[in-house]
Parts: sequence; structure tokens; C-alpha cells
Amino acid sequence: APRSQDKGRRDNFRQGSKAEEQAPKALMAIDGVGWD
Repeated sequence: APRSQDKGRRDNFRQGSKAEEQAPKALMAIDGVGWD
């Protein structure tokens, strides 16, 4: 049981990392447009 829980955490972390990788690009694009 602990092993499957750990695997789920790793999958969630992997998905979160992908989302965070795209976030800075969106923020930079908004910055470039000059939105506040």
C-alpha cells in the first residue's frame, strides 16, 4: 500500500512540474505585452 501511494505522489509531482514549466512562459508573455 505505501508503495502505490508513493507512486501516486510521484505522478502528481510530475504533472505539477509540467504545469509549472509552462507558467513562466505565460507570465513572460503577459509581461511582454505590458499587462499589469
